[in-house]
Amino acid sequence: MEYLAGGYTMISDIYGLDGTVRMNDAGGSAYAVGGMRLWRDSVGYVGTAGKDFDEFFGRFYRDNGIALFMEFPLEETLHYDLHYAADGSWTESCLKGEEYENEARATGALTVEMFSKGIDRDMKGVYLEAAMNTDIVHRFRELKCAIGNARLMWEIEAGDLYEPSLKDEILRLIPQADCFSINMNEGKAFFDTSDEKEVMKSIDRIGKPCFLRAGEAGACWIEEGRGVFVPSYGADTSVDSTGCGNASTAAALIGFAEGFSPSKTVAMANISAYYNSRCHGLYPLYDMSTRIQAEKESLSLMELSREFRVSDL
Repeated sequence: MEYLAGGYTMISDIYGLDGTVRMNDAGGSAYAVGGMRLWRDSVGYVGTAGKDFDEFFGRFYRDNGIALFMEFPLEETLHYDLHYAADGSWTESCLKGEEYENEARATGALTVEMFSKGIDRDMKGVYLEAAMNTDIVHRFRELKCAIGNARLMWEIEAGDLYEPSLKDEILRLIPQADCFSINMNEGKAFFDTSDEKEVMKSIDRIGKPCFLRAGEAGACWIEEGRGVFVPSYGADTSVDSTGCGNASTAAALIGFAEGFSPSKTVAMANISAYYNSRCHGLYPLYDMSTRIQAEKESLSLMELSREFRVSDL
């Protein structure tokens, strides 16, 4: 595999601000592997799930030719209520309760060994969405050793970034990855500021490349004192923003891993978010005609990019 995406396999009942409710939508990192699949064929998913996995996700993975490196230790895949707030943030709770959630996450924890099953000499990058209470984030050095020269992108679990007691440990772990991603709201909470410019300065001080998501406004790539902002694409026609952060972050890994310019990297990421937003749940089919159109859209979006020095903010 050239690229692997690993994280949480989950089902979501989504409650929108407009009163709509969508039952049994996808959740978690399935959106990430979709964001990758828009651009590349050699893509695999690493995760754990329940015996009902195929009922909810099987067709998506089969239709898109996405390889699965999975274990199925749970009776049922984790299922959540997800409620959106006006600022685009969300809260979620496990339908079977916190105790079951904790037990299921422990039973179904990702391991370095699971990733190793999908690693070969073609490996270019691994996307990982993982929380601080999972073992895998404390095994980054082992994972990096397993993937060789491939790049590791860590999308930090949103809830952890709102927990001040975890800040020092997160800052210790970020340098063990090759790049990381958060969104602007998370950054404000994590760095204890309401100033977006201060968020970008704080990210730059960490010293690791960061894909910073800014919702409908767009996204930035910040690295070595410089930043590139690229506006979003098609936000006014969005049907559902669920999973856009996962999709865009995983796509950004491709640009980073293959040495593309930051403007191309972020443009690709934003286009992945656009396709993800065009329907409820997972985008059904990433075929060659879709990719050709996405390439054209990303080129036009690159022309709107804006470079800046972080110190000038």
